[in-house]
Amino acid sequence: MGTDQPVIDAEGWTRRPPHTQIIHFVTGLKRTIPGVIGVRENEMVHLRCAAGVEWRLNKSQIAAVELLSATPPDVPPIRVEQWETIYAEFSRVQHTLGDLDNRIQALRMRLNALYPGLPDAPTSKPTPTIRQ
Repeated sequence: MGTDQPVIDAEGWTRRPPHTQIIHFVTGLKRTIPGVIGVRENEMVHLRCAAGVEWRLNKSQIAAVELLSATPPDVPPIRVEQWETIYAEFSRVQHTLGDLDNRIQALRMRLNALYPGLPDAPTSKPTPTIRQ
């Protein structure tokens, strides 16, 4: 047969070339897991990825599993360092947005103190008027 044939190693892992699995849960949710290189089943389903991440899934919560062909060579897996960089950037942006929200709230409080009768800012954009 082809090179995609599974091999069971001494630790009980079923090994395949890197591939993608789509896990369908009984709740209707789906999770796509790229780069899976090994699967082991006991009371849990263990998936090991090429990036070194290991997933443990409760078998009773899984409705179906789709096994897709090997990951195309032109789509490299994301390395751990890249995930750390992405997460650090996300955290920085989230922190900046939180700071902006705090500044807006402080400005609102100052304006309300200076001009107590001002209405709140509109929550929707005004409707444009068409001139004829």
